[in-house]
Amino acid sequence: MTKKKDLLNFSYRVTSDLIPYARNAKIHTDEQITKIAASIREFGFMSPVVLDKDNTILAGHGRVLAAKKLGMKEVPAVQAEHLSEAQRKAYILADNRTAEEHSGWDMEMLSLELEDLGELEYDYTDFMDFGDIDVSELSTNSEDSTGDPTHSNKDAVEYTNKVEAPIYTPKESKAPLLAEVYNTKKTEELSDKIDRSGIPEDVKEFLKHAASRHIKFRYDRIAEYYCHASKEVQELMEESALVIIDFNKAVEHGFATMSEKLKEAYDEQVNSKEL
Repeated sequence: MTKKKDLLNFSYRVTSDLIPYARNAKIHTDEQITKIAASIREFGFMSPVVLDKDNTILAGHGRVLAAKKLGMKEVPAVQAEHLSEAQRKAYILADNRTAEEHSGWDMEMLSLELEDLGELEYDYTDFMDFGDIDVSELSTNSEDSTGDPTHSNKDAVEYTNKVEAPIYTPKESKAPLLAEVYNTKKTEELSDKIDRSGIPEDVKEFLKHAASRHIKFRYDRIAEYYCHASKEVQELMEESALVIIDFNKAVEHGFATMSEKLKEAYDEQVNSKEL
């Protein structure tokens, strides 16, 4: 009986010799390849490519494309010679599908990890994107160990469960430093690069405005700062949508939108209060 450890043969393979699977159903965009390349540059080639006996790629098409982008002559690989034709086809699909279909995020743990990276001033955006998750709000609605839904950790913000605006209450004796509520490192780096370029001044101005999108706001700390701010500062923070304190104004100014179902529930709630 063949031992499991003998089924995979590890070695470094010449990148140009690896053959993409002709019927690979997984699409790799240029943006994804760029992020994979950035990850390899940062951490090294941590996950080997899986090949069949003829050097056809079974898993790792994106990593190979990223390696070529980086000019890597060799990549680590394992050769799976024990798979039948049917198993080979199924594995190519399963390697991608199982990761997508049967996984998710522990939002509280994700929030803590990303917060730690922020405190360490570690910029992960070149190779990792959480654009589909509102990272700033991850910990605000979790229950703590006492069953109180107001706080899951020391930085959580208290919110109501209704359609109304959230309730902000101070949790610390003094306001956090402004340096704690936002990070401009990426924006400053881009602005410096734009300034050093030889492009027209009007284009520089446009790109520098666009670079402001990379400012990272820590909304848990912003909420705490808001609690300690003067009325004038609070009003300006509200108008800037750094906090939402009036639901109707948020909708009016386009900071929030309501689905028809939510609108019906909101109208019903308002009407019941008026009766």
